[in-house]
Amino acid sequence: MYNITDDTIDPHSETEELMNNVTTKATIAAGYDMNDGILRVLFCDGSEAEYNIAEYEDTLNTTMVTRSQLTWLLDNDVFSYVQLMITGTMQQYLDDYAREHRSMYEGVRDQLMQNNDRATAEYLAREFMMYDS
Repeated sequence: MYNITDDTIDPHSETEELMNNVTTKATIAAGYDMNDGILRVLFCDGSEAEYNIAEYEDTLNTTMVTRSQLTWLLDNDVFSYVQLMITGTMQQYLDDYAREHRSMYEGVRDQLMQNNDRATAEYLAREFMMYDS
């Protein structure tokens, strides 16, 4: 799942010490190849890492909304994605994002309920929130 030069790292195994060494390194380059699903990272010390994104994301508790955010991060802010992934804070980020998204949805729905019945307001709020970036 994770390759650093010739070493293989599984963040859910006993190689925590090696993974901690990775998290302290500064990233100087990162690129995601959607053809093979591999995120390649180059660190300041010259070491490289390859991450299979599909395998990594399958370990996360996600929804359609949070999967969309993961895709957005890979496409638009790959360094933030790398930082969240190698520091182990991706799940917390996704949970916070889901809460914020839900809160915005409820606010839009409540405003729409002032002039619409509940079912219409919920439908319109869902449609509106599909395009919230």
